[in-house]
Amino acid sequence: SRSRSRRCCGTTAASRRPPVDQDKRGTRPLQDTRPIHFGLPVRGLSVTEEQVLGVEEDLGYRLPESYRAFLKAAGGCAPVGAALDPELGLLVDQPFFTVRDEAAVNDLVYVNKCLRDHFTKDYLGVGFVQGGVIAVKVKGDAIGSVWFCAYDDARDRDGWTVRERVERLMLPCGEDFDAFLLRLAGNPPELETVANLMVDGGFAYAVPVEG
Repeated sequence: SRSRSRRCCGTTAASRRPPVDQDKRGTRPLQDTRPIHFGLPVRGLSVTEEQVLGVEEDLGYRLPESYRAFLKAAGGCAPVGAALDPELGLLVDQPFFTVRDEAAVNDLVYVNKCLRDHFTKDYLGVGFVQGGVIAVKVKGDAIGSVWFCAYDDARDRDGWTVRERVERLMLPCGEDFDAFLLRLAGNPPELETVANLMVDGGFAYAVPVEG
């Protein structure tokens, strides 16, 4: 019958769909790439040298130089608007970790105590991004390199240890923190286009920014 034929054709079409490529990353090439900017303190540094030394004493090692400089200049700061890594498709729109006098969700030392089920102590988490955590390699080979650890990776398998997940799943984002920042495009127009389409399609709501 016609109904059976439709069902059969639908099943056949679905079975012919190509498998999803879980290794494919990133976005289409951006039309216009702009450098990112951070909302920095009006006076002084975000994190003082004394505070950094205290963190290094707690951690037991000196922070990689390019990240160390960033922490002092912009710890606790977020990109103005948003930033996008088009190669990996990472959206960076949250403040990076900083140094606090007490345990807090954005304190560099405290947060990393909570991230031990995500990666080994060879890595130091430095900030949350959409879908995961940005980390800096602090021990072993390639010290100072930057990596992305996804919360939910389709390649993950039950039974893997944290070290196995690190070795098989973490994605490189730059040879050092300066290289990572240079990968980011500040406020690409494509983000606003996608956001407007989501609102127009009823998949999201526009929330006015106050203050």
